[in-house]
Amino acid sequence: MKRLYAFLLLLNLFWLSLPALADVESWQAVDVRIPIQNNDQLWIPRRLNVFTIAQLAPRFESGLGILRYSVGPQWEFNPHFSLGLLGDIIYVGVPGGKNTQEYRLNIEPVFRGRFLPELSWIDRTRLEYRYFPDHSNWRLRNLLRLNWSGWSQEWIPYLANEVFLEYPQGFNQNRSFLGVRHVMDRANQLDIGYMWRSRKTATGNWEHDHILMLFLFFAPPDQAHNLLGGE
Repeated sequence: MKRLYAFLLLLNLFWLSLPALADVESWQAVDVRIPIQNNDQLWIPRRLNVFTIAQLAPRFESGLGILRYSVGPQWEFNPHFSLGLLGDIIYVGVPGGKNTQEYRLNIEPVFRGRFLPELSWIDRTRLEYRYFPDHSNWRLRNLLRLNWSGWSQEWIPYLANEVFLEYPQGFNQNRSFLGVRHVMDRANQLDIGYMWRSRKTATGNWEHDHILMLFLFFAPPDQAHNLLGGE
């Protein structure tokens, strides 16, 4: 395990040492699920989700592009459907400009299932109300993730894709993921992944980013199998 963490640290340092002109980023996140006891009634959420992510990139003056803190309840209606309600506070870096803040309110339905005993899928839709100091807007996101556990229960490869529809701009971002989940034990898991992000600029052109992702999850054992991953 120590060798794994040392390798990830060196990989992260190498990633961020690439030339500033290269569109590379490194995302590190911690996702914690806090169970809520005595929740026999359906209207009481099963847990509280706490999520923190730092998005680092050489093109930002301080190196920090996004620092986001999210917290909110999640209801588990059955093994195949859950609903989350999250509030976000976000620091937003602006290359060559003045840094700003963003606040979000998210409604997040999540569906889960299996195509095969070894092939599971997760479909998450997120409706976001985004508030900035000078404007606000709505955004709809949909992420589909496939997990393959046929080779190992400790190292689970995954594929995912997420599309973004922002009002009134329309489709302006796509994220494709490839990675592996390391199940250290029933309560601690680590996602190591690569993201290819395509985003539409204000001029109408598309730019592309290479992103290294390291996401660490802490969850009660009875909820660890439902971890989604992704930002």
